[in-house]
Amino acid sequence: MINKLVFGIRSCQVPPYPERTKECLSTWGKDAKDLGYTVKVLLGNPNLYSEYYDTQDTLWSRAIDYDTKNRFRIEMFEKSVLYPCKWFLNETNYEHFFITDSDNYINIDKFIPNIKSTLEEYKEVDYMGCCCPFQGWDANNPHIEYITEHVWAHGGSGFLLSRKSAKILIDNFNVNDYQSTFADDGLVADILYKQGINLLHNGYMFFDSPFEMGINYQEGTKPPYIGDTTGKHLISQHYVSGKMEEIEKYIKKL
Repeated sequence: MINKLVFGIRSCQVPPYPERTKECLSTWGKDAKDLGYTVKVLLGNPNLYSEYYDTQDTLWSRAIDYDTKNRFRIEMFEKSVLYPCKWFLNETNYEHFFITDSDNYINIDKFIPNIKSTLEEYKEVDYMGCCCPFQGWDANNPHIEYITEHVWAHGGSGFLLSRKSAKILIDNFNVNDYQSTFADDGLVADILYKQGINLLHNGYMFFDSPFEMGINYQEGTKPPYIGDTTGKHLISQHYVSGKMEEIEKYIKKL
């Protein structure tokens, strides 16, 4: 898998994102790099001469880095997906690109075997992630299946793109086709869905945590946590910034 997979962390230079990125790189990012995987921080600089510029751990894109008034500004798709996908296709031979947020933790020791076995079982995987809305499924009883209805390709807990889907995103993105506040991960789902790409839901990744919840849960229940026994099945969890060292210590003891 080392020569087949590359990681990208969506971030920016506005606080608190640098600290979140540092937290990723000192925990799961380090774990991935220690195994030989490439991990890139995805940042924007609208003054670049080229569309992207690769420097050590950072992949710069010729795009806005952050809009303090509107964090869902559609042009951020250029920074977090479009230009990174161009780099992925033009400068690498990796088969898949996993793009995730800077407040997401990945249990690398579980993530790699899960991705490998899923790619072997589902012969054509062009997008994989945790779908949103969660279709009424139980977050504590995860499963993997193709999604037949149009859903949000949630970016928080990360999504996996193939070279085929990366090219589709590049070829079919038109900023004028969407409202200015259309979030970039929703845009990924919309373009791929319209181009006939099957979205593979992987419930072992989860976009919520006990610390921040984006969907409603039954009274008396809450999301699993990758840092204790309730989240022992999770390979990736969103909304855990400030908790990654705690999670890492817990996982290393197992």
